[in-house]
Amino acid sequence: MQLNKDYEPEINLKDLLFHVLYRWRSILLVALIGAVALFGYQYFSLKSTHDAGKLTKEERQYQLDLQSYREDLESTKNTIASKTALLQGQNKYLTESAYIQLDPNAVWTASSKYVVKVDPSVMEALPQGSSLDPADSILSAYAAPLAGATEEELIEAFGLDKPEYVRELTEVNTNTEDNSVTLSVKGADKETVQKGLLLLQQKLEALTEEAQKLDKHTLTKVSEDVSFGTDSNLSAKQTELSKNIEQYKKDLQAARQTLDNLEEKEEPKEPGKHYIKMAVIGAILGAFLLVF
Repeated sequence: MQLNKDYEPEINLKDLLFHVLYRWRSILLVALIGAVALFGYQYFSLKSTHDAGKLTKEERQYQLDLQSYREDLESTKNTIASKTALLQGQNKYLTESAYIQLDPNAVWTASSKYVVKVDPSVMEALPQGSSLDPADSILSAYAAPLAGATEEELIEAFGLDKPEYVRELTEVNTNTEDNSVTLSVKGADKETVQKGLLLLQQKLEALTEEAQKLDKHTLTKVSEDVSFGTDSNLSAKQTELSKNIEQYKKDLQAARQTLDNLEEKEEPKEPGKHYIKMAVIGAILGAFLLVF
């Protein structure tokens, strides 16, 4: 007799259904036992882990994910606040700074030079062979003449509504090589720079009395000039400012997109206890084993 090797057993679904219905009480009981068993296993497994002061793998991962998410969220919000403040500051400077608003190809400059000459009696009092130059310390007393200017004086001399930007238009250089102090004022027209230089000179000369306390000397103006031309430093500064503003805009846009992505992603969800899941799995396994 030859066996049919291609024979495949067939399952009669009708017979299987009657088989299940006939033993439904046993199946239900075994399913219930399986559900209780896996439910209890999950419950006591979690309880023993927590009683030992530990966390499950899922809980540890959740805490790491939550911490990372919150740190990313906080960092992105700080970046947005920082870039917004920087952008606002740069735009404010761009619109309010009198120096930045000048045409770099049409800048008026008024300047004057003073020389500090130490009294001969002071030089004679120095130890023989000393390399100390008393004029060096005297020059430092003349380094910030506008420090004593009032807001009203600055507004009057420079014709500006916001005197906080006046000092950008002025420059004071001290040179220990020739013991000189050079003053300069930049502006859009000749009259304004001359008025600004006059105030600067008055404030410089007003420092003489205090500077005499350091060492006896004379402060003499040796030159004064008004010129018109280009300012390459201003041109470079305007270019740099424009680049900074564009970069801050891009950084701000990128940070906002990152924040949108994080908020869309939402905060990680705390892992469940999976009691119901384990109970269902236990019930299905129990029923399956009894049926088959």
